[in-house]
Formats: sequence, structure tokens, C-alpha cells
Amino acid sequence: MDLSKLIDTLHNVAKAINERVLAEEYRKMELVQQVNHANAKLLEELINVSPNPVVVFKENTIEFMNDAFRKLFNYEELETLLNNEKPLQDLLNEKISVDDVMKDSNEFIEHFSLCCDEEGSPYSKISLKTVHGRKIFLVMKSQINFSAEQSYMYTFNDITVVEYQKVQLDNYSNYMSELTYTKYRLNEEEKSHDIIDKTTF
Repeated sequence: MDLSKLIDTLHNVAKAINERVLAEEYRKMELVQQVNHANAKLLEELINVSPNPVVVFKENTIEFMNDAFRKLFNYEELETLLNNEKPLQDLLNEKISVDDVMKDSNEFIEHFSLCCDEEGSPYSKISLKTVHGRKIFLVMKSQINFSAEQSYMYTFNDITVVEYQKVQLDNYSNYMSELTYTKYRLNEEEKSHDIIDKTTF
């Protein structure tokens, strides 16, 4: 047996095995990419169906925003966001607006941060001026794998009606307390007048 032919044969076999391994790895990578792309597409579709405004961030860049989020802002504001001319955090901080009815509440944040609120909670209550007027949102931050990379999803839950109902209930409660106190005081005064009226001098 010729040694050079044996070496050639072994080299060709090793090369063929290596090519098969590389081809298999490439197919696996392609399959993983397809699965990740399909997952990202499915996640986008699910987020888009949500009635709550949702935005997905990766490294301070918007990966995706649903239609409900787009409807919060006018066209120029959306363009600045999509072109990365202004970070979302800065735009939201410009839009923060707590009205006179809610100004006594200390639950609202005055400066929005993409990482979390001042206490480190993933929930933030924020009042924003939107295209549709002032809205109050409970913003929830979630960590997700979007396009096989670490991303953050911010969900803006509209709690405007609930917050104003709280204010109305507090006002009603205060009114009822005051009314009860006034009624009690008037009853006490009437009782004391009755005693004086019945007494003759």
C-alpha cells in the first residue's frame, strides 16, 4: 500500500467529515435563527393585539412598538423616536404632567427612567400629556428575550379612570365626614337650646 495514497485518502475523509460537521452546525444555526425570527414575529403580533401601549427596548434602542403606543404621540414625536433622535426616556419626561386634581398624590413619578423608579420597583405610575389628552399609566417593566437577545418590554396600563374615581371617592368621603360632623354639631346645639328654652327665669 502506498503511504501517500493512504495519507491522501485519510485527508479527504477528514475533510469530508469536517465539511459535514460544519454543514450540520450551519443548518442548526439557520434553524435557531428561523425559530428566533418566528418567535420575534409571534411576540410582535401578540404585543400588537394588546390594547395597552407597549414598547420593546434593547440597549436604549426601540426594537418594537405596538399601534396603541404609536397612538399616544403625534407624527413628529414618533419620527424622533424611530430615528433615535431623542430617547424615549427624554420624550416621556417632557410629556409628564400631573394636573391639579392629582398634584397632592405622591404616587406619581416626576422623572421617568427606563431602568425603574426611584425605589427600584419595576412599576411606575406616570401622568402623561398624550394626543388624546392627559392619561395616567401604570408602567410595568419586563425582561424578555426578543430576537434571541436581552430586551425590556414596557407596558403602559391606562389607569386614568381608576385614579379619578379614587379622587372622587376621597372627595365624597370627605364630604360625608364633614356633613356628618356638621349634622352632629347642629344636633348638639339644638339639644342645648332646648334646655335653655325650657328654663324660665
